[in-house]
Amino acid sequence: MRVRLYQELPVTRQVDRLTAVFVRVVLLVVLLWGTLLAFFAALPQERSAAEFHAKLYAGQVSAVIYRHVDHDVDLRWSTSPFTWYHSVDPNLKHGLTNLVRPGGTYPYVVGAKSLTHPRWLAAMWTLRVPDSFGWLVMLAWIISFVMMLRTKVHRVGNRWAWFWLFTFGQIGAVLYLLLEPRSLWWGVEPQEPPANPLGGVRGIILSFCVAATIAVSFEGWLGSAAHAVVNVLAAL
Repeated sequence: MRVRLYQELPVTRQVDRLTAVFVRVVLLVVLLWGTLLAFFAALPQERSAAEFHAKLYAGQVSAVIYRHVDHDVDLRWSTSPFTWYHSVDPNLKHGLTNLVRPGGTYPYVVGAKSLTHPRWLAAMWTLRVPDSFGWLVMLAWIISFVMMLRTKVHRVGNRWAWFWLFTFGQIGAVLYLLLEPRSLWWGVEPQEPPANPLGGVRGIILSFCVAATIAVSFEGWLGSAAHAVVNVLAAL
């Protein structure tokens, strides 16, 4: 019996590692899906208010993000998770939460000031994914964060480094699922840590650099290039 138990232990550990890899893949897919949603919502194509109402009454609008700007209503609306438009409607004063499509169905509607500028991506985008299933992204982020906190030994960086990357850096959850406790493409065997793992100080510096890069990447020629890519994808 002792011999059999000794022989079964490595198999059990192998199964546990495979299960952990599967969980990481599922969480990573959800987070990447949320990243794409956030990216396309931050770069909408311009459309008139008349086009918005035409699409709405045709039952094609699935989500609306709005804010009041002076006497106008600034709208970001989508016809699919990855197709977003921007309109300004001076006549739409009230009833934004009561937009009804044919058949009595309602689009997903949210009022959020922080979603109307591309820099909202640098402000906890995982908690602001503009979709009725955005809570899945938030749940995946929370689970990944708890996994990081509960892990005693990290390979790429210590707990403080990952904490800053999760919060200020915005990309911590995705990187963590890719790299800890071993690279996702490495398999289930142990992997040696890098020669100089990240500490808390370098972690916070890297986090601020990443957040700043995300914030300014939609400005100037980078923003124009990103808009061009979105327009090409929308035309496909």
